Amino acid sequence: MKLIKKVLLCYGVSILIYALILLWGISIDPMGLFGYVLISFYFLLPVTSFIFSLLLSITNSRTKWLYPFLFGAFGTAIAIIVLQRMSWILDVLPILIAPAFAGLVISLVIQKIRNSIIKEHNLTLYGALRENTITLHPLCDDHLPLLYKWNTDPEVLYWNEGPDADPNDNNNEAVQSIYKDTSNAGYCFLIEIDGIAIGECLLCKMNVDYILEKYHASTDVRRIDILIGEKSYWNMGVGTAIVQMLIDFAFNTEKADVVYGITGDYNKRSGRVFEKNGFCLFGECPTDNDPEEDSLELHYRLTRDEYEKSRA
Repeated sequence: MKLIKKVLLCYGVSILIYALILLWGISIDPMGLFGYVLISFYFLLPVTSFIFSLLLSITNSRTKWLYPFLFGAFGTAIAIIVLQRMSWILDVLPILIAPAFAGLVISLVIQKIRNSIIKEHNLTLYGALRENTITLHPLCDDHLPLLYKWNTDPEVLYWNEGPDADPNDNNNEAVQSIYKDTSNAGYCFLIEIDGIAIGECLLCKMNVDYILEKYHASTDVRRIDILIGEKSYWNMGVGTAIVQMLIDFAFNTEKADVVYGITGDYNKRSGRVFEKNGFCLFGECPTDNDPEEDSLELHYRLTRDEYEKSRA
């Protein structure tokens, strides 16, 4: 019922404005016709069609597709009745229709953004590994099939989440929830090697409370996570190269103060990747901060000073 009211309101107000403009045009003195054309056809009608086309599209009513054509026809009818000159009519016709379509397109873009699971950004990072090109593209909903695949591979999960990780826990909804949360906390990237998607990585705000408690509130603390989903690319140095790209981005572009890499004590490979990039083991605690757990969570840290000294 609310949708119907909004649609009727949009169409009703539009019709009222168009009717008033028509009445004004019929009663106007020929000497004022030029001003009438400027105000009505170059301002009032385009603005009206843009605003209400935008509002209709946001309501997601099917009638949004009718609006540009209907009120383009109404505007043309006003032009024929008032102007009675075909050359003027042809001049104002695009001005009547284009704003309505612009409002429609803009609203569709807004809806796509609002309905997205993964929050997109517009940054692409470039790097190299020997003769191979590494590209970090913005992660988006189009990549979800790959994320479903990688996050349900038992071997990938072992190295990413630990020995107790269960692929059955990572159904599509769970994966969507993971990437929705992480993409809202920072930058998620799809990893490509020579145009082939092989995994994902992220640089985000630190979201572990007991780590944040060690720092002043003004300190910009970030964390890095990597998942190489295509196993044929393991043990090639890809992880080391990607961490290098992410910390360069963190310190040089994002101006971060501290960057962490968090891994489990079972995952010696990840620890070596961080150490190769200058990280030092800064702390450890039981997994999930649970003292009853036998396995440990290792915190590797790199500060801005350490990063800058290593590149001096």
